[in-house]
Amino acid sequence: MGRLLKNSEAAKRLGITQGTLRGHADKGIIPVVTLPSGHRRFREADIQRLRQDLGIDPNDDGKGNDQ
Repeated sequence: MGRLLKNSEAAKRLGITQGTLRGHADKGIIPVVTLPSGHRRFREADIQRLRQDLGIDPNDDGKGNDQ
């Protein structure tokens, strides 16, 4: 399945707020995995693909570690 990201990490990588990310997930714009506990996780590959589709610089990892 690949690595799963928490809401906060996925939002940071996309440069959006956690609330916006939740809204997009609710609308089906961003795929989400719901754990048995009810917590949401986002597949790292989905977030990377969305970053590419949005034209986000691949060298900007969204973590504040500019290279």
